[in-house]
Amino acid sequence: MRFLASYASRGRWQAVAVTTVTALLTPLLFPLSLLSGGVVSLITLKVGALQGLQLMGLSVLAILLVGLVLPAPMQGLPLALTVLMLIWLPVWGLSLSLRRTADQGRSAVLAALFGGMVVMAFHIASDDPVQWWQQFALDYFSQVSEQLPPDERIQFEENITQTAAIMTGISAMGLSLSLLLSLMLGRWWQAMLVNPGGFGEEFRVLRIGRMPTLAIVLVVSMASFVGAEGLSRDLLMVAIVPLLVQGMAVVHCLVHRNSANRGWLVAMYLLLVFAGPVAIVLALAGAVDNWFDFRASTDPKGGGEGDS
Repeated sequence: MRFLASYASRGRWQAVAVTTVTALLTPLLFPLSLLSGGVVSLITLKVGALQGLQLMGLSVLAILLVGLVLPAPMQGLPLALTVLMLIWLPVWGLSLSLRRTADQGRSAVLAALFGGMVVMAFHIASDDPVQWWQQFALDYFSQVSEQLPPDERIQFEENITQTAAIMTGISAMGLSLSLLLSLMLGRWWQAMLVNPGGFGEEFRVLRIGRMPTLAIVLVVSMASFVGAEGLSRDLLMVAIVPLLVQGMAVVHCLVHRNSANRGWLVAMYLLLVFAGPVAIVLALAGAVDNWFDFRASTDPKGGGEGDS
C-alpha cells in the first residue's frame, strides 16, 4: 500500500495511471474501485481541489482511449461516466470537506446524504423499485433458473422476490460505505506519507454530533409517517452508515486507550461481515455516544478527546 501511495504521489501521470488501471479493472473486481477512489482522495487531500479535478478529467480521457481497443466490460463511455459520477466526484467532494475541516464525522454524514439522494432518485425514477430489482435479477439469473427443477425454481424465485425488497437500500448503503472507504484510504495514505499515525488519531475521535443524529431519526420517521414503507426502509439502511462508523470509532478508541489486544478489532470486523445484527448494535452505540461520550468517560487520563 505504501508503494502504491508513493507511486501515485510522484506526479500527475503516475496518479492517472493508477486511477485508470484500477477503474478499468473494477467491472472484473469491484474492490479495485476503492483504490481508484482512494487515489483521487489522496491527490485532492495532499495537493488540492484543482489537481483532483485534473486527475479525474485525464483519467476519463484515458479510459475512453483504452476503450477504443479493449472489449467490454473494460471500455468506453459507460464505464467512464459510472466511475466519475458514482465514485470519483463524490469522493472528491468528501475529500474537499475533510481537507477543510479534518472532521471524518462530517464526511460520514455527507456520504450518507449522497446515498440518500441516490435512494430518492431511484424511487422517483422507478414506479416500483422492488419490481425493477426483481425483474433485473430474474433476467440476470435466467439461465440458472431454467436449469433448476420446478420446486427449486419456485423457491429460487421467491428468494429473489424477498431480496428485491431491500436491494435499493443495500445498494445505496454499499455505495455510501464504499465512498467512505475510498476517502479513508486516501487519508490513510496521506498520513502514511506525511503524518504517520495521524489517521488513527483522527478516526478515533470521529463524532457525528447530536443534531445530525436527530436529523437522521427525523427523516426516517417522516418517511415512515407518510406511509412510504419502502422508502423509509431504504433511507434507514443508508442512515445507519454514519452511526455505524461512529460506533466503530468508539471501539477503536477503547481498544487503543486500554492497550487491549487488537484481536478485539479483528473480531468486530468479522462479526460485521458474518453477523449482520452487529451493525445495528454498533450504530446504536454510535448514536448514544453523542450524548454519553463513552470515549471521554473511559479515558484513563481523564482528558477527554483531546488526549487521543
